[in-house]
Amino acid sequence: MLIVYGIPNCDTVRAACKWLQSRGIAFELHDVRKDHLDSRTLEHWLEALGRERLINKSSATWRTLDSTGREQVERGNPVPVIIANPTLMRRPVLVGEDLLHVGFNAQDYERLFANS
Repeated sequence: MLIVYGIPNCDTVRAACKWLQSRGIAFELHDVRKDHLDSRTLEHWLEALGRERLINKSSATWRTLDSTGREQVERGNPVPVIIANPTLMRRPVLVGEDLLHVGFNAQDYERLFANS
């Protein structure tokens, strides 16, 4: 089962969900604010994607982080900061069998789901 991690009121998450629905691709939306994230999942994502790809430094959440939080994200262990501030992640994060993808771009999704 495909899982879309994000927040329901995010325009990018809504666009991704709409794209998936229009193609009949089944998915479950995991609201990272309400349903939270666990450290093991975040550690895996950070290892696979890298912090530059997963962390959204242009987000309002990043701008409101204090210098200690920013330092921890950039040079330390970002997991506790992301757990406390899940909107710090780029969205959506798609997780499926042999799939881990962050962000939404229709052309990328066409390639990702070409055989669906």
